[in-house]
Amino acid sequence: MIALFRDLPSPTQPGQAWAYNNSGYVLLGAIIESVTGKSWHEAIAERITRPLGLSSITYGVTGENVPAMARGYTERERGQQLAMRIHMSVPHGAGALVGNVRDLATWAHALHHGRVVPPALYQQMIQPTRLPDGTSHPYGFGLMNGEVRGRPTITHGGGIFGFNTDSIYIPSEDVFVAVFANSDDPATPPGVVATRLAALGVGDPFPQFQPAQVDVRTLEPLLGLYQVEGGPSRRFFTREGRLYTMREGGSEMEVFPAGGDRFFYGPASLTWFRLERQPNGAHVMHMHHQGRDQAERAVRTGDVPAEAGPVIVDRAVLQSYVGTYSAGTMTVTIAEGEGGRLTVQLSGQPSLPMRAVSPTEFHVDRVGARVLFQSENGRVARLVIHHNGRELTAQRNR
Repeated sequence: MIALFRDLPSPTQPGQAWAYNNSGYVLLGAIIESVTGKSWHEAIAERITRPLGLSSITYGVTGENVPAMARGYTERERGQQLAMRIHMSVPHGAGALVGNVRDLATWAHALHHGRVVPPALYQQMIQPTRLPDGTSHPYGFGLMNGEVRGRPTITHGGGIFGFNTDSIYIPSEDVFVAVFANSDDPATPPGVVATRLAALGVGDPFPQFQPAQVDVRTLEPLLGLYQVEGGPSRRFFTREGRLYTMREGGSEMEVFPAGGDRFFYGPASLTWFRLERQPNGAHVMHMHHQGRDQAERAVRTGDVPAEAGPVIVDRAVLQSYVGTYSAGTMTVTIAEGEGGRLTVQLSGQPSLPMRAVSPTEFHVDRVGARVLFQSENGRVARLVIHHNGRELTAQRNR
């Protein structure tokens, strides 16, 4: 693994920026092996898991022999299917341990109560990282800072083919929650479930919403363009009888009416908003990001600009895009889904439908990405993915 990344260029000078990457944890595993003379997982078993009685936490390469080991799934065009397998020697020190939530809770209690590392090292683990430009990042040495209902938290999650996990510790209440899912694209992310449970555990639960039967036509006066105070605009619109919002520069998200001019984003999100009707049409949107009590305020400024009609691309052109593309170790798969619609899938990620906006450009509405196909000498040569201000170029495999 080190041979794979040791000569790759660094995006920044050491110490200048923060970015999570598995390679750092692979290096930490190699350091453990160099210092102890043992495999990293053997050293962890000898020094941590066995002394703490964490019998379920073990090296994932032997996972096939673990009693009641869950099978991992991933979301595809036809629903949840068995995920691609990965040999756990590949993630190495970045995520090759398996276990259950009870032992993870035991581990967290030991770590947060001084049984694993000295207080000075523990403080380094939970402190934000200070960068040279004076800014800070909430990630410390292996743990992340956050908050739930105004209470500081220490968190970390993980994901791999077929699995997704998250955990939250609230020091002020000594409450720990861990949620494991045997799907890498579950209907409700473990982080959302863990956050709701943590809030419930401290007696300050988030509001719960259920879809209400509402005639969409009664909501038409509320649709439009909303301007956030001191920020970007947000669209509130319908398509084929469904409601959506889309923040400027972001992806569109389906919303569901909860009655009383309240709307929420389904089980995968804590965010919700309330619309305050005004007689002059300047309705106010009160957006509660991540379920916070304090809302972001936006005022309706007018109608949503009309969208162009659907773009129809010849099927022969669509078929010419189908195949695999490579960007380093990343594989991008373009396939034909239901109804002849193209889908895009990155290594280890779910397959997502694409919507044509031109014969060569497609939008992935679910994540707010754009995919552009480029040709050379009459043949599709590469694709370019634009997402969150980043650009990924993948060459067509022969």
